[in-house]
Order: sequence, then C-alpha cells, then structure tokens
Amino acid sequence: MTFLRVADFCHKTTAFGPQPACVLWLQGCTRTCPGCIAPMWQDPAGGQEHSVAKVHSWIEQSDMPVLVVSGGEPLDQWQGLHELMRTTSRDARSAILYTGYTYTELLQHSGFQSLIPFFDLLICGPYIEELNDSKGLRGSSNQELIFRTARFEAWREWFVSGARTLEVEIRSDFVRMTGIPPAGMHLNF
Repeated sequence: MTFLRVADFCHKTTAFGPQPACVLWLQGCTRTCPGCIAPMWQDPAGGQEHSVAKVHSWIEQSDMPVLVVSGGEPLDQWQGLHELMRTTSRDARSAILYTGYTYTELLQHSGFQSLIPFFDLLICGPYIEELNDSKGLRGSSNQELIFRTARFEAWREWFVSGARTLEVEIRSDFVRMTGIPPAGMHLNF
C-alpha cells in the first residue's frame, strides 16, 4: 500500500480559477523558497500520512470539476502522487499542478516527467518574493504556466494577470486560507 503525507485537503474552493476545485496540499518541501506562503508545510515529517486510496476517495467524493495539487512540494512525493493520479478519474475533471521545480527540471527527471500527462496546467518554478506582482494564479511572475491541454486555454489571462481571491474558513479547531495571497501578505499560523 502506498501512502502520501498530506498537509491539508479542501473539498471545494473557487480561489484557484474559473471553476470550483478541490485542493490537495502535500506535506514536505526541499525547495524552501524565501517568503514561502506555507513554511509550516516544509517539514517532511509534518502533516498526516494517508493511503493513496483514502486520498483518492476524498477527491472522488468532492465531485469538483478541477483538482489542484500543491504543497509543500508535491513532487517530493512523486511516486505516491503518480499512483494517485493514475487512479483518479480524469473524464470530467481537469487537474492543475503547482510545483517549485521549473518545467526544464520536470523534463530532466524521469519520475517527474511521468506525472506531466496527468495535468492540464502546470504552474512551475520557484517562488521569488520580489517577483510577486499580486496578479494571476501564480505566486510570482517568473513561474511558468504550461497549458498542456485546451481545458484552461480560455482562461489564460485569468491565470496570468487576473485578480486573486482568498477564501478563509474558520472552524473551532482550525483556520484555513485558500488561494494565492497578494504581495506582502505574511501569515503566521
């Protein structure tokens, strides 16, 4: 049985594009970009370990038209992510991957390369705080948007320069912020 170390899962959000999405944040990041929005998700021993089958059931139960995978650094768990994406229904669901690796780095690593076909949109590259222009659905303007299919092509401008939306969910046992924050917004959770 394969496991993934999960930082969080959101069943429904509209903060990552024109369609409702579920979001899987994987725990652990070796990239450690200065100014990272989620430094608490860098520790590879943090989060909670769940079977790929359990994570798969969350995605299927969410019934959202888009799956967003982010982190931490999701490619630090590429084997488990590959198994998850292989088993996740893609008929009516689009998928977006956020990674701190550049597209060139993805192409140079056979494991990372094997994940590319599962995603319609890749948002690639390290977060550079000085290049956060508060526009679009990428953290900083250096990050590449690789539109692999036509599923998001009509919304290219939204991803490049559209207004950002943040959603905050407050419950008695946790607070979750979903979305890409504007430049200069630092969170201390």
